[in-house]
Amino acid sequence: MGPRLAILAVVGILYVWIIVATIPLRRAIVEEQDMNDYYKNLDREVYIVEQNYVAMKDNPSTDPEDLLDKEEKLAMLYWEKRDFPNAIKLIQDVAKKRNDKLDLSNYDEKWAQSQLRLAGIYRDITNWNASKIAYEAVLGYDQAMVAKHPEYEEKLARDYNNLGLVLYMEACGHEKKSDRIALMKQSAEKLEKALELWRKTKGENSFFEGNTLWNLYLVQRDMGLKREAQATKLKAMSIDKKSDRKAVAPL
Repeated sequence: MGPRLAILAVVGILYVWIIVATIPLRRAIVEEQDMNDYYKNLDREVYIVEQNYVAMKDNPSTDPEDLLDKEEKLAMLYWEKRDFPNAIKLIQDVAKKRNDKLDLSNYDEKWAQSQLRLAGIYRDITNWNASKIAYEAVLGYDQAMVAKHPEYEEKLARDYNNLGLVLYMEACGHEKKSDRIALMKQSAEKLEKALELWRKTKGENSFFEGNTLWNLYLVQRDMGLKREAQATKLKAMSIDKKSDRKAVAPL
């Protein structure tokens, strides 16, 4: 190899090394740009929906149901921004208005979703009691509806799963072991009920059963039930594999 080729080879190696060595830095820059763009886009969307909501409120011909939908959308955007005070204020207002005209003859999906979102926001700010009250309200409603319409039974599975998860999260915040275990036992009971209903309504080894199994695994693990936790984990992993779902299993 001549001097010129040798120099070119060295330059080529250095060029490749620089490209490879700076990949993590360049990836971090791109990720930061993406995150900044995400927040900018979110702020822009919040601004647009805020303006639309105000305009609809000021318009006497606005359909009240459309206004409620817009108010709820704005509450969800505030939630996404982690602006919890504004999110709670709006979703509480929406939930109350939907509750005032709750239809008990047919399933009111909008009422249920508003209550679930209210529960979710309270859960995110660790207001466990308020979160459970909202989740239990949906459970009570669903139980009453299932008595008339058995086809809604899968909604009960969702409700028991939600309650089981929030009870587990509440338990994790208790320092006293006896308080922690008491709540985790309640959580396990709710999750077992959810599993029973998922299998009844969705069949064995459904995606929904898999999700609840992971929740139950966490409870059993943290209660020190090693054998039960391992069996639950293996079952959940088996369902994930069959459904080709790529998920990172909890430790």
